[in-house]
Amino acid sequence: AAYGEYRLGAAKGFSNVLMITLGTGVGGGLVVNDRLVRGGTFSAGEVGHIRISLTNDRQCTCERIGCWEIYASGTGLATTARRETAEVLHSPLAQDILAGKAIDDMGTHDVVAAYQRGNALAVDIMDKWHFFVASGLGSLMNVLDPDVVVIGGGMAKFVELDRLRKYLNERIMGPMVRTPIRFASLGNRAGVIGAAQLAILNAASHG
Repeated sequence: AAYGEYRLGAAKGFSNVLMITLGTGVGGGLVVNDRLVRGGTFSAGEVGHIRISLTNDRQCTCERIGCWEIYASGTGLATTARRETAEVLHSPLAQDILAGKAIDDMGTHDVVAAYQRGNALAVDIMDKWHFFVASGLGSLMNVLDPDVVVIGGGMAKFVELDRLRKYLNERIMGPMVRTPIRFASLGNRAGVIGAAQLAILNAASHG
């Protein structure tokens, strides 16, 4: 997907690309100096499993503690929402988010819908989620110094760039974030397009 966006999508024209995908989990891909980074075992880009928390309150699906994925993914947003709502369960704001559901049945769309209604608790939850997204992304940007950052995945549509940049500015080395941040443009086709582009490249190199 990262290579697809680099060749024909939101990152076209850039040589150093960091792509993250926010969905049920958090994924990533890297293009450095116009080359896709594969890694020694072809598993480069496992950005979702960098550790961003030193507390032991969240276990990732990989069974490790404190992974970025369990905070910044859709699953992470739902976890934050359930915990924040449980603390003020009987308040009107919490009941507005739940809309008659049990806490365990509450999902990301319930939070987003309440956020769009201006629910103050939902606003705070979404703000925390942007902080979590920026916590991992800022560290990656400091290490990789990309020309552009591309955000894809099902949760990308809930990202507010101004809010994200506010928290990135607290983590990025330098006075402010100047790196372009773009949303993926190829949608679910990105992976297929990237694979096809790599196949064409490989065929040409062996031509």
